[in-house]
Amino acid sequence: PGNSASSPWGSVYASHFLVEAGKNGADVPEDLLKGALSYVRQLLPLMPNDEREWTVRENMTLKAYASYVLALAGEPPLGWMAHISEHTSSLRPSGAVFLAGAYALSSGTSEPLKSLGTSSPALREGDITTLESVSRTDALKLLMWAEVDPLSAPAAALAEKLISQARKQAWSTTQDNAMGVLALGKWIEKTKGARKPFTAVLKDQAGNEVASFFEGQQTSLGLHDIPDGALFLSLTGEGTAYYAWTSAGVPEQAPAASSSGVSISRSWKNRKGDSLEPGAALERGERIEVTIKIIPAGAVRDLVVTDMLPGGMEIENIKLSGGTEQQQPARTYGVRAEMRDDRLLLFIDYMDRPLEYKYLLRAVSRGTFTLPPLAAEGMYAPDINAVTPAGKAEIR
Repeated sequence: PGNSASSPWGSVYASHFLVEAGKNGADVPEDLLKGALSYVRQLLPLMPNDEREWTVRENMTLKAYASYVLALAGEPPLGWMAHISEHTSSLRPSGAVFLAGAYALSSGTSEPLKSLGTSSPALREGDITTLESVSRTDALKLLMWAEVDPLSAPAAALAEKLISQARKQAWSTTQDNAMGVLALGKWIEKTKGARKPFTAVLKDQAGNEVASFFEGQQTSLGLHDIPDGALFLSLTGEGTAYYAWTSAGVPEQAPAASSSGVSISRSWKNRKGDSLEPGAALERGERIEVTIKIIPAGAVRDLVVTDMLPGGMEIENIKLSGGTEQQQPARTYGVRAEMRDDRLLLFIDYMDRPLEYKYLLRAVSRGTFTLPPLAAEGMYAPDINAVTPAGKAEIR
């Protein structure tokens, strides 16, 4: 937001979405798609900004992604694909998959995909700019197989692996979710004709039917519909049914404080600039200056910090240029603040040194409230995260 320059990688991603949408029945305006693909073609001769290894990798991976999107649209840039093939050592994991996918689409065979089983999806230094992850690389591989040979054994193995990752909540970013859902959705759709019908009946301990499930029909159960005790699933028909049970909720106990790759802290001051001790009683109507300190262990990109408010408090000013007159202004370059009803969100584009952010709260309702933990997480690198202890806030 607020930038005047285009985002090459984001634009290819958006173009990918438009092509997929158009191929699957959505009414995508022709001029919009034509303009997007024209932009993607213009990226192919784009040179890297400098000769650093990560910059070259980013540039070559971008070209591979662009080639795949153009091939998906029926316009494979064979000359540029040959050029990228001569520089595969400069491709990141996703780049290798995109290039193989472009060749598979242009040839109509799965032969270019067979070497992907040995490619490593491990991250390397500086690869965060193309949003690499193990789950997304697996999803991209399945997406390529689903396009040219969805009934193959590698496609089935990748689908099983992705589903297992999803059940273990290993899809950690929006990229993992987007590519995972796209790949599995396409694979399920293209293998539908190979499935055989079945009927599955869920029964309780007494043998009474709780629910029936049929191939192609979606059935859901509410918790109030499920009896106590063991449940049994019986199957009739030629097909095979796969089932799983998933439950989720909010833990009663606050998470333990932790820090990985970044440390965070939060402090409060009153109108006079005096520090407020954790749990100290506040007067209704009191104004509180909040200071959030963020210290990265190294360079960090796309960090989101969440400061959830205790009940009884409201945000009065989401950004201060500084604290009291005696203090230096807070460094807020590259930080975007967004206010919600119950929290302040900070989106930090890039940071390689400590940062302080200040804003104002107002105590508006009497009571004793839980003060939720302050939390931070890398949006595309979830291994970078931190959470502080929870506390209490009393407003008299």
